[in-house]
Amino acid sequence: MSEAEIDLIGRVLVPTDGSEPSLKAARYAAWLAKRVGARVKVIHVMQVSVPGAKRPIGLDGLESVTIQVDDEERIKEKAMDVMNRTRRCFVEEGVPCETEFFTFGSVAEIIVETARDEGFDLIVMGNRGLGGLQHLMLGSVAEAVSRRAPCPVLIVR
Repeated sequence: MSEAEIDLIGRVLVPTDGSEPSLKAARYAAWLAKRVGARVKVIHVMQVSVPGAKRPIGLDGLESVTIQVDDEERIKEKAMDVMNRTRRCFVEEGVPCETEFFTFGSVAEIIVETARDEGFDLIVMGNRGLGGLQHLMLGSVAEAVSRRAPCPVLIVR
């Protein structure tokens, strides 16, 4: 890569759900960021719903995966666990990263909006997330992000 090409990647956005594919993507992003000197932001979007509320429909045209709000502290603990496991990927490479946690909106929509609003040059994410129905939905998230992102998207298999 030439210096001009390296300068194209100054900010990297890394969405994570804590799954092995998203952690693999985080390790790849850390490796890349270290080599090009990019700044990194890790985001985690956890869908939270209130009993009886409508389920949001996002950019992917599908209903977002939600969990019921029954214990706010448990939700915060789970989010912190996901962020800490992901942050470790960057610490091991010596790459500082900023983190942010969202509990509202469509996962794909939040990722695309964050990339657009904060001027990211690259999104690095896993191609699959959690198991079962969530597995199918998060696979769709990667596809929706890649179609709508304002910057290149590197989907790590």
